[in-house]
Order: sequence, then structure tokens, then C-alpha cells
Amino acid sequence: MKKEFRLLKVLKEDAGELIRPVKPFTVADYLVVLAVLLSMLLFCDAESLVQTAGASFGYLNRRFLDFYEYGRECGIRELAYMPLIYVIYAVWNLPLKLTFLVRFPMPEVPFFVLVWYKLLPVLLYLASTYLVYKIACEIGMGKKKAKLCASAVFTMPLGFFLQFSYWSVMIIPLFFVMLGLFFYLRNNRWGFVGCFAVAIGCLQYIWVLFLPLLLLKEKRLCRLCVDIVLAALPFLLECLIYQNHPILFQNVNLFDINANFEAGLNIGIFVIQYVLFFFVVILGWSYFTHTRSKKELVGYATFFIGLSGTVTLCLTNWKPEFFMLLVPISVLSAFLHKDIRIFMILDIGWACLLAAYIVIKRFEIGGIDMVASLYTILLLVIVGFKHPACLAEKVEELPLICTGWLRTRFLAGAALGIAWMLAMLLLTT
Repeated sequence: MKKEFRLLKVLKEDAGELIRPVKPFTVADYLVVLAVLLSMLLFCDAESLVQTAGASFGYLNRRFLDFYEYGRECGIRELAYMPLIYVIYAVWNLPLKLTFLVRFPMPEVPFFVLVWYKLLPVLLYLASTYLVYKIACEIGMGKKKAKLCASAVFTMPLGFFLQFSYWSVMIIPLFFVMLGLFFYLRNNRWGFVGCFAVAIGCLQYIWVLFLPLLLLKEKRLCRLCVDIVLAALPFLLECLIYQNHPILFQNVNLFDINANFEAGLNIGIFVIQYVLFFFVVILGWSYFTHTRSKKELVGYATFFIGLSGTVTLCLTNWKPEFFMLLVPISVLSAFLHKDIRIFMILDIGWACLLAAYIVIKRFEIGGIDMVASLYTILLLVIVGFKHPACLAEKVEELPLICTGWLRTRFLAGAALGIAWMLAMLLLTT
């Protein structure tokens, strides 16, 4: 008995070495993250963000019906978003208006105003990360693994690069998508539909993420129709108010999924557009899928969102900042997988290829087709092998040696951001 007990003890110790808990982050880790964030916040160029945040003062000046025309008159060149994004930024910029620091849309602003503009995306990025933690706890990961999952979202190279180097405003609709997903998993129908309605009002592409989720859970036709109508209300209201404003319809692609129908299969009589074909197949697949537990629901939800987003983005006109919408979903599904580390490695390639695509397109260097093709293949691999059949049996099981790869991913994203920042500084001087 004693020998058997000792043998079991040795085996238990050996097993403990194999599945030992991940080491916590050190003070040095937090200091490095803080230093990188401050450098991006203070020094990185954000021309597009200045245009968007600056235009929002049109609403603060009570130019509601001629908002887009007023922005053009004040020198704002880029009015590329739906009104709701500018409304949200107008609320954020209210202190600047009340203190008379900024009175009207300005294409160029003082340094402290630029930092204020950047602060909203930073806070929403952090809030979205916290929502990932809450979602991970909701689906049973446990607090330790949920914190790792949230850290992985925060340090995702692609998200870090797009948010703090490219300064994408996609974090605004993404925040409401994550909040809607949280309500979705808690069976809060109105919270889910309401949050996605706001996100769709900011960006119509969110339909691509909303419909698979809705069809996965709701099978009753009457409720489906009601939820779709409710989700469309902010968008329909925007279109009704600005129906006679050509600038909105010229600059804003109201149906982003329909941006490019050139890719298709010509069968002689007509052309079958790939994006519509695959999107409808995904919708049908989600509707006819029935989940028996919350674990299955989460697995299929993240899989369908990732697949739908990837297919539609890669088969239509590329907008690099739109890939920001897939970041937290990709990480969540990776932490449900049997092998988390391989996806952390692939995340680095995902960010590098997208950065290469942006550089090639901006500076008109050759090889863009090759980079886009490799990017599409990599993204399909990342999404395709996250099918629920590949997920881990125990959601709460801690990943092996995770923090090392988290540091590596963060450093890769930070390096891309710093390289981009230096490149922009050299080109503008």
C-alpha cells in the first residue's frame, strides 16, 4: 500500500509539472505595456481619427440635418461613417465644447485635443477587454483562465496594431458587439438585440455577425422577424433623416457586404457571387444547428461569427480596419480549443500579413495579390480549425505555458506599431 501510495504521489507530481499553472505577469510586464501604450497615445499619428472626431462638432453646433455638408464646409475631408458614430463622439467631445477649447470641426487640432480624441478608443478597447473577461467567466472558464483570455485579447497583435497605430474607430461598434454577445450568453434577448442595433447603426457590416448569432438561438419565425426589425431601426432612422443628402450615400457604403460582387462563378446564364453564396450557406447552417448546452452554444457562436466575418471580408472589398471586429471572437474561440499556443503563433502571422498589405497598398509596392492570398488562407485556417469538434472537453482547464506566448504576441504587435509610427514620422518630416 505504501509503495502504491508513493507511486501515485510521484505520478501526481509529474502530472502537476505537465499541467502546472501559468506564471502570473510581473511588474515589469505591466510597465512595458504602460510604456508602449503611452508612446502610442502621445506620438502615433491619427489623421483619420482627427477627421472623425472633429466632424462630430457639427452635432454640437446643432447642424443636425446638414451635418455632412457642414463638415465639408469646415474642411473635413473624410466623412466615411454613419451618423451614430459621430453622435457618440459628439457626446465624448462635449467637455471640449463647453470649455470653448474647440468650437467647430477642425481638420487640424492642438496636441492635447488629439490626446483627448484618442482617449475614447483606448477606454473602449479596455472596456471590450473587460467584457471578454466577463464572457469567459460566463461560459465557465474560471477567473484564472478568463484573465488570461482577456490578456490575450488585449495583447492580440492585430488588434493592438489596428487600434494604436492605425487608430481605427471600429472599436466603437466592436464594444457594442461584445456587450451584445455578453447579453446573448445570459439569455437577455432585449439586451442582445439592443446592443447589436446600436452597433448596426454605427456600421452596417455588423449584420454579418448578428444574423448567424440570431439564427443559431432563435428558431421561431415570428421572433426572428421582430428581432431583425428592431435591430434595423437605428439604421433605418439614419437613412430616413439623411435620405436627401448625397454626401452620406457617396462616402458611406451603406451595405458593406455588397461592396464587391466581382468575384463569382460564371455558369453561362448568370454569375453566382461567392460572398452571397457562402454567407447564405452559413446562415442556413447556423439555423439548422441545435445546441444542447452553453458550451456548444459558445463553440458554434464563435465559430459562425468568425466564419461569416472571414468569408465576407475576404471576398469583398478589403477594409483592413474591419478585421478589428474579429479579434476578440478569434481569441475567445482559441481559448476554447485544445491547443491554444498554435493560434497564438498564427496570430503573429495574421498581424504581420495585414501590416504588409496596408504598407503595400499605401505606398503602391508590388506583390499585393500574393500577400492578400496568403492572408486569406491563413485566416481561413485560423477560423476553420475552431469548429466545435476541435474544442477542449474541459473549458476551465488552464493552457500550458501561456504567458510566454502572450508576451511574444504583445511584443510583436508593439514592434509593428512602433515601426509604423516611425515610418509615418519619417514620411511627414
